[in-house]
Amino acid sequence: MIVIGVDPGARWTGIVARDGNTLLGHLILRNGGELFPVELQWLRLVTDAVENFIRVYNADLLAVEGVTRPNWHVGKGRAAAVEVLLNSPLIS
Repeated sequence: MIVIGVDPGARWTGIVARDGNTLLGHLILRNGGELFPVELQWLRLVTDAVENFIRVYNADLLAVEGVTRPNWHVGKGRAAAVEVLLNSPLIS
């Protein structure tokens, strides 16, 4: 079973393709733009990269690390409005 794993983040996002214990490919994306609010260009880059991994590796499953409430000490006290994400259902 080929699994695509995604570790999303506002600054860094990691993507990996695995078949059991075999690493098929990986990618680390770095956001050079604003962290809060996240720019649409960053979201498009991440979703395009994930779609590419699904297509290239003919994935059976997509696994995304859960969203957690931000640490308010990060980003010079700026907060993201993440309630919608935190309260949305996870689909597997």
